Amino acid sequence: MPFTFQETRRISYTVPYTHMPPVDSIVAEITRERIAHIPFPFSHAALSDAAERYMNFLHLPDEVKRSFSVKGGFEHNYGVLGYKDRRNEAGMDKKEFFHYHPSIEVYFSDNPHCNEPMVRSFIEAARALGAVAARTLHAPLGVLSEKYPRVQDEYFSGNHRRTILRFLKYDIAGKGNFLAYIVTGK
Repeated sequence: MPFTFQETRRISYTVPYTHMPPVDSIVAEITRERIAHIPFPFSHAALSDAAERYMNFLHLPDEVKRSFSVKGGFEHNYGVLGYKDRRNEAGMDKKEFFHYHPSIEVYFSDNPHCNEPMVRSFIEAARALGAVAARTLHAPLGVLSEKYPRVQDEYFSGNHRRTILRFLKYDIAGKGNFLAYIVTGK
């Protein structure tokens, strides 16, 4: 049974056509800077809306949030799909995050909390934002596939579990507190 979203407010984020630079230009930028600057056609208002829905999700009881976590068995390197709380883990950044991938809607379909309003609202926003991010990533990978034929398949073949959308909230650090720690082998 898939998630059922009965919220009346529908979210529709659109991606306007964006001209991608030629493959040699993208490769040169990656070689020079280790990144490629790709236009992300999302408005500030839409990002703020998704962030607000995530923050509302974080106000749910810990039991509810933790029920939306799947560990292992995925092709991406992040280990967890769904919610993760690292605020009390020694040597870790004090943060909460949620890795969204469309497959979580199947994994969590039997979760008794999936139709709670704040959960539905957040998952709906994550789905919409994730779809735009995936379409946005398709464009430069399509250009790169001219030179590197399998690059697009690396991210979008089958269930494309290697592409996730991360919602992240760091705890505010006060004086003498730090957001990140360095852990050594000593």
